[in-house]
Amino acid sequence: MRNSVLIAIFSGLLFFSFMFTACKHNPALPDIVDPIDTTGLDTTGQTEVLCDSNVVFFQQQVLPLLISSCAISGCHDAITQEKGIILNSYANIIKEIKPFDLNGSEIYEKITEDKADKVMPPPPMARLTPQQIAIIATWIQQGAKDLSCVQSSCDTSAVGFAKDIQPLIFNTCKGCHSGAGAFNGIHLDSYDGIRSAAVSGKLYNVVIGNGISMPPSPSPKLNNCQIAKIKIWVADGAQNN
Repeated sequence: MRNSVLIAIFSGLLFFSFMFTACKHNPALPDIVDPIDTTGLDTTGQTEVLCDSNVVFFQQQVLPLLISSCAISGCHDAITQEKGIILNSYANIIKEIKPFDLNGSEIYEKITEDKADKVMPPPPMARLTPQQIAIIATWIQQGAKDLSCVQSSCDTSAVGFAKDIQPLIFNTCKGCHSGAGAFNGIHLDSYDGIRSAAVSGKLYNVVIGNGISMPPSPSPKLNNCQIAKIKIWVADGAQNN
């Protein structure tokens, strides 16, 4: 009798333990990863966290910029492979980067080169702006990790060209749509050019994938918040505000 009672009690404890474990949920969002960790490069794969203005995220900020300005036909796309260098993915880009070291990073050296015959992107393509160079520099100094982020919220209450639209277009589209070789003759390197594409309907249609989809693969597509801001800006008259 005593043994039967003990067995029953033990079985009940096991069942309770199982039910407690089964009902335990993982957090809805992962913890934010500190990109300043100097213990070494994270090679375990992409880590997705909430977007943070103090962190440069490779997938949202660096990759679109390098694909638009460098991984294009005649330069460092998968077909051309100028000097055997392809800049269309993290795995390929990190080969030209030394994490935490600007001077040891080939890409940073090229985009800050003073000599016209060595600077990248090469003429007649537009050089990267100081702000774009700063994005890449900060990314390298933070460890050049393959980080991605998701927006916790989307503020569309006061969308402006200077604050929202121009930086977005410059970092994802300008490289292909500037200079003498602008793709399809569409120039997105100035307000007038961007406004022209906006009022014609071309800008919004391509970012939502209606017909031609832009930015082109393998660059990440614009997220819902970015697309919403473009839609609102165009609907408000595509002003230079």
